[in-house]
Amino acid sequence: MPDFYLVFIKYFWFIAVAFGLINFLNLRNRVLIAVEKNPALQENASNIIAGCLFFLTVPYLALGILQTLGGYETALFFYYAPLNDPIVLLALAVPLMCILALSAWIWLRDGAHKMVAYGLSNSGERQLKIMFTLAPLLVVAAFFWGRTFLAGVPLGGQP
Repeated sequence: MPDFYLVFIKYFWFIAVAFGLINFLNLRNRVLIAVEKNPALQENASNIIAGCLFFLTVPYLALGILQTLGGYETALFFYYAPLNDPIVLLALAVPLMCILALSAWIWLRDGAHKMVAYGLSNSGERQLKIMFTLAPLLVVAAFFWGRTFLAGVPLGGQP
């Protein structure tokens, strides 16, 4: 019988898709409740629901596919593999592009207001804007922190 940990870490991103779907169902219900309370929200509800489904599943699916294509055994392969590997670069681009897209939506398309109106956040609009302004920086910082402290790869290159 295979070791649970090894199976979990190898298929982590696909497991995350399943949990993303569970979370999506919860958020979809929140949107539907908000629409029941305020029928004027019906106009954008399908776009909000589709966005929730996309951002809760597609990034994880992309990372799982990249991990599988690269033949990596761990979900954190982008911390350990060389930076000149195109799969690693794509795996780093996926979360950064997603957070940049969400940040742009928050600021340019009144996303913070929509998240609050549809019950997707308990934070206020101002807090959401601050969080999504800092989020891209945190993604980059997490990458370098992980490579340096988790994988032991110095900032200058390979160990």
